Amino acid sequence: MSQDKYSRRRFMTSCGALGLGSLLEGCCSVYSLLPPCSSLEPDILVPQGLKAMSTQPFVGVDMHCHIFNGYDVPLSEFLTGPVLHFEPPFDALLRLITEPVEAGIRTFAPCASEEYAELCDLVSSQREKAAGIEFSIESAVENEIATDDSNFSEYMARVANGNVEFLRLYRSLEREGMMTLGVRPDQLRKEDERLSPEEILRNVRFEDIKASLKAPAHIRTKASRLWSFLRSFWGRRYHNAYRLLTLYGEGGEGPKVDVFFAAPVDFDVPLKAQPPSSKLEDQLKLMAGISVLTGGRILPYVPFDPHKDILHGGEALRLVKKGVMEYGCVGVKLYPPMGFKAYGNSGQDPGCHWPNGNYGEKLDASLKGLYEWCLECEVPILAHSSESNGVTKACQRLGGPDDWQHALSEFAGLQVSVGHFGGDTAYASQDDYERARGFASLMRESYAEHFYADLSFMPGLFEPNSTLSRIVEEMKGMPVSGAEQATVADRLLYGSDWFMLAFDASALDYARLMQDYLLKIGDESLVAKVFSSNTIELFRLAKRENGKAGKLRNRLDRFFEQHNLHPQWLPRIDSQYA
Repeated sequence: MSQDKYSRRRFMTSCGALGLGSLLEGCCSVYSLLPPCSSLEPDILVPQGLKAMSTQPFVGVDMHCHIFNGYDVPLSEFLTGPVLHFEPPFDALLRLITEPVEAGIRTFAPCASEEYAELCDLVSSQREKAAGIEFSIESAVENEIATDDSNFSEYMARVANGNVEFLRLYRSLEREGMMTLGVRPDQLRKEDERLSPEEILRNVRFEDIKASLKAPAHIRTKASRLWSFLRSFWGRRYHNAYRLLTLYGEGGEGPKVDVFFAAPVDFDVPLKAQPPSSKLEDQLKLMAGISVLTGGRILPYVPFDPHKDILHGGEALRLVKKGVMEYGCVGVKLYPPMGFKAYGNSGQDPGCHWPNGNYGEKLDASLKGLYEWCLECEVPILAHSSESNGVTKACQRLGGPDDWQHALSEFAGLQVSVGHFGGDTAYASQDDYERARGFASLMRESYAEHFYADLSFMPGLFEPNSTLSRIVEEMKGMPVSGAEQATVADRLLYGSDWFMLAFDASALDYARLMQDYLLKIGDESLVAKVFSSNTIELFRLAKRENGKAGKLRNRLDRFFEQHNLHPQWLPRIDSQYA
């Protein structure tokens, strides 16, 4: 990346980053002013160690992960609302941090259209290398990530200096025994009043938290993970893509993930927030560029918000169609806890503060249009199903088995995976994971023949003798509809939920931990099903011996041909089914 871009950001920081957010809000609005970048070159964002042909006997697929940054979501509303506002008293501490983080993003991070232009610059640099000019994209990206790490820490330290409220809150929590830096009170001299948020958060010991946090132990992750999570919102999306490939693509002691399906999110309307500075279509175009530059190893979903679809007269569905048909999107991401049932919304507001009028009927009409088109074009749907991240506490209950029974009985044959298999939360534990049991029962119905569940962000599976681990082991042998002798084990999919998973210590080793768990309750064939063949079946990715393939595979073939891509994983899938 050119030095003048970093100089610009350093200049803006020196002028006072907290006051400059408004100056940058207009920078991302006119996509048409970008120079054309129609010939992005494949594979140049892939670390060298990942370019060799995999010897793994199956194609590893992470069908549930995320790539976005703080420009793509209404960050303060998202973090201090759906994500952590049910975990007092840390929501107050988080609130003090996220507002300056959001302001810092406006200074240091690019919006989607700016980043697309940066990708074009990377391509130009690669062409210069081909012409004999020394340049290493791998080194350049790693240097950019290191620079962003440094900028983030320095910026947050600057925010903490003089932030009396931050330190006052920290001191009160420390006095109550809820967090500690691991030092005696007499060691905290006056000069320590200028501790940075990073120094505080990295050393918080969640083991010391009292009963105010009701989540099970594996949910009470160390606050240093929160720091890592916030850092992901700060950087470029192609940095996050590079980190994702490096973290899980190399395999290590666990399975190698060959291809990732990454979901943007669309939350501004249900959160009643200002639209993100990065327009959703800009995000999709950028993700298409990342797909090309990673050689087809990362492919996006397109999010669908029925609230926005109603508000803008069908615009959300039109963008879904464009994303799937033009930008290489593999499916649609739904988020029912943002205030809608999967279907059957007519009637009383379930506690989501809907507008007056027949709003439930409007939601169902919007979802009907989506589902009918997905059936026609064989477009898979990934839906959040954990009792978490709701726009209100009541909304967290939405997206459960009853809701999907309504949807699937009305739209038989819909290809759906429910994310997190009902969830690994305090609510799920209190209900004895009844939601997961309900999803497994729904898989028996003939109209739910293409209904699956993924195991993303479920670290409770890895806890010795945990209830969740035992229940999934019991359910894996339950019969399901479809092929003879098919069981729930044929409907489970691997996903990580990175970078949302960054909250949990399992993030660094999730694929290996999942493999170990699957081997504990099954054998190598179960590992291959969950990491590979079940996802291939749901998404209809394989080309059979007669040359026939599902509609998604045909769309991907056209997308790859258009951009001169030859993904290694695609012919390997065909070989699995030869």
